[in-house]
Amino acid sequence: MLDIRGLTVGYGAQTAVRELSLAAADTEVLGVIGPSGCGKSTLLRAVAGLQRPRSGQVLIDDRDVTGLRPDQRRIGLMFQEHALFPHRNVADNVAFGLRMQRLPRTEIAERVGEALDVVDLAGLERRSVTELSGGERQRVALARTIAPRPRLLMLDEPLGSLDRALQDRLLQDLPSLFAALGTTVVYVTHDQHEALTLADRVAVMREGRLVRVGAPHQVWRDPRTTFVATFLGLRHIVTARVRGRVVETPWGVLPAPPAPDGGEAVDGEHPLTILPSALRLATDTDPCRDGEHAVTADVQGLRFAGDHLVIDAQPSGAPPLKVAVRHDEPPRTGDRVTVAIAADGVRLLTEDR
Repeated sequence: MLDIRGLTVGYGAQTAVRELSLAAADTEVLGVIGPSGCGKSTLLRAVAGLQRPRSGQVLIDDRDVTGLRPDQRRIGLMFQEHALFPHRNVADNVAFGLRMQRLPRTEIAERVGEALDVVDLAGLERRSVTELSGGERQRVALARTIAPRPRLLMLDEPLGSLDRALQDRLLQDLPSLFAALGTTVVYVTHDQHEALTLADRVAVMREGRLVRVGAPHQVWRDPRTTFVATFLGLRHIVTARVRGRVVETPWGVLPAPPAPDGGEAVDGEHPLTILPSALRLATDTDPCRDGEHAVTADVQGLRFAGDHLVIDAQPSGAPPLKVAVRHDEPPRTGDRVTVAIAADGVRLLTEDR
């Protein structure tokens, strides 16, 4: 449905997006993530027609729209700043774009009602936007974006200004909303948790380029580069040495995992990470299993993490291991524990270039 081909976009002497190619299928939710300044918002502006690219093409439904004005592309674009009109009520804010299209009043009223129903704000048409909560204002902005029935919906950091509790609530609501819209969605954020929760596929950007594209579980379980692993919040990134069928890590010798490209790992030094799910505490009643490597460590601290605790386990002569444990009967600071490392959760990485 969306096909970006070799897009390069810049401002003066600065190049913000470099020869980027990316496609999104019909009704797919595509999450574009990366640190601030990596070119995410510039990419959206170029697709929407707000920024002219230096080279490359943007195609929507196989139609080249690169030279078209924003209003000719059937795109809905919502930025973090909702930019609602404070002197207008909810219905008038949602109807603004429809009036710009000079649609009949009856059709405008029908579409406003439809959009507010989708975002669960039916009945608030006459409410002043200044009387709404932050989450309700965010929903009004979203309703205004979807009311013109865009073929492509693009959201730029839509939850960035909301508190964490409201973000979590909307993260639960947005998937069903996207499904009800039946449109393609490009969701841009620097918050990897948002993208991994909402997207069908995730595209990671760095310095104007794509460095990893895949389903959320694929990108999380196979980051491939130190940059992607670090950006996703994976810890335990160290330098290890592959020797034949084993890899020598600071925590001991483990079976050598495949190379990031899926082939056999080459002897020599490589960056390496351990997935959080590969770490657990072994106990007398649940000792290390086949495929796990035991590491003795001292507990140096515990941290609350919602439905679980994270302990800092310090092995002798090796970097600490952060292990998730249940709230019931957690170890105490100073306890000696056994950390089990599952070999199938070890990943070799490539250095970023």
